[in-house]
Amino acid sequence: MDSHRPEETLSSASKRRSEFAPEVVLISGGVNSGKTTAVVRLVAELKHAGIRVGGVLSHGVWSDGKKVGIVVENIASGESRPLAHVDSGSSATRQGRYRFFDDGLYFGVTALLDATEARVIFVDEVGPLELREEGFAPAVRSLLRTATGLIIMVVREGLTEQVTRHFELSSSTRVVRADERGIERLRGIVDGC
Repeated sequence: MDSHRPEETLSSASKRRSEFAPEVVLISGGVNSGKTTAVVRLVAELKHAGIRVGGVLSHGVWSDGKKVGIVVENIASGESRPLAHVDSGSSATRQGRYRFFDDGLYFGVTALLDATEARVIFVDEVGPLELREEGFAPAVRSLLRTATGLIIMVVREGLTEQVTRHFELSSSTRVVRADERGIERLRGIVDGC
């Protein structure tokens, strides 16, 4: 007869998972507060320093001073694809006022899955779509199981706790603001990896 109770086995498995899980940092700020702009600067610095980076950046598309769309960029290759637009037709994936392009989502998920070996992996961004297990969620889950480097997720202010719970992130997950002080903290975290 097995002397282990199920809860002991689950607890041990959970502990082992957290021992081998990659370090995750959430960079947070309000809507259109400069989260992506701050991350773009950090990516450029890391590339310049010869650090292998990967993942995706989601750049806003603007028209007449209004954000009308999003383009997703593969950080490693520099290639990009349209991700979402306010007038993208009959796409099945909708979040808020945006309709997401299947091709753009697939491109982003593929870029994230290809980033597994990078020293620093950026996921811009994790939001309501991912909390519904859509968008980049499958790639985020895979990275959390297989990545060996630091994972930096861009998360809208007010969603950090939900993202932490939903993706079962470690209690040691750090949250930094998308301001100069936060980016400086992030530099220090990257240097320590």
